[in-house]
Amino acid sequence: MAVVFADAQSYARTDSLLTGAFSFCAWVYRTSDNTVDNVVLWGHNAGFTSYTGIARNASNRCVIFDSTTAYSAPTSPEFSTNAWYFIAWAQPAASNGQVWIWDTSGTMGTASDGAVRPLADNTILELGISFSTGGLIGRAAGVKLWNAVLTEAEFVNEMRSLRPRRTSNLYLWSPFLNGADTVDHSGNGRSWTAAGSPTSGDGPPVGWGGVKHVIGAPALVNPIFALTALQSPVAGTCTMRVRARIVV
Repeated sequence: MAVVFADAQSYARTDSLLTGAFSFCAWVYRTSDNTVDNVVLWGHNAGFTSYTGIARNASNRCVIFDSTTAYSAPTSPEFSTNAWYFIAWAQPAASNGQVWIWDTSGTMGTASDGAVRPLADNTILELGISFSTGGLIGRAAGVKLWNAVLTEAEFVNEMRSLRPRRTSNLYLWSPFLNGADTVDHSGNGRSWTAAGSPTSGDGPPVGWGGVKHVIGAPALVNPIFALTALQSPVAGTCTMRVRARIVV
């Protein structure tokens, strides 16, 4: 499943994550272009005069930006409508933010920009935008945030799973089991508050990310007991054979 945002709908929380080093990734499906901006995630102050975020720009690029108007954008693939994309953003505390975008065929674009940086006034974290013409119109799923700078290889790993693969420094996790699921499933208690009434929609082409099971190997580990009932030659009785397999 995924959360579906219409114009002027968002999830927000009072939060200072985007004042320091952080990383963000999510699956995003845009259904239409908003009039002015198409912001997916941003941190800002109460007056919207100081901000840092990730969005789609007028050239159909996935960009990171801040209120000094600096931004960085991969040239390909485009961040188009009616398709799922995995987008990621790694931002050190001082400079050199980097953005990635993958389409479902695995084509990747990336760019870095030393001008984009966290700002001290970013005290509100918002997914989408609560006022008209600014935010994401479409779906989002598997939203993950860390208070650490992830590598490209780590983002590739996260792309294959709605469940976080990296749990260290995990700050917030919103798989969006339905459109009203504002709960932070990381266990850190950083749930969202909705603006408007986001709804539910189909999710991206990626699984939950369960533990891989190898055919022929036991599903449980250390120890595993298999009980086999054997018919005893003595009428009316039964014996049990116990096989134990220790997996290390």
